[in-house]
Amino acid sequence: MRSYTYWRLVPPLVARGVASGLLAQLKQVAKEVGAIVIHLDVIDGTPPADALYQKNGYQLAKRVVIDYEDVGRQEANLYELKL
Repeated sequence: MRSYTYWRLVPPLVARGVASGLLAQLKQVAKEVGAIVIHLDVIDGTPPADALYQKNGYQLAKRVVIDYEDVGRQEANLYELKL
């Protein structure tokens, strides 16, 4: 099963813990549907997102190049959380 969702971090929401809450909810739903891993990517040069994912238990899996629809080809960090 593959599923993709796209969202951006909004700094004031990160500071209030909303982003961590969304990640916790994502983890819960992923477990409920039988997922075994969650992958998240972060465009290079986005340290707040890297820090958020690491704080929530995600491990850097590898560096990748992704063709994003809105910003084109970008280097990114691919994080994973094994469930």
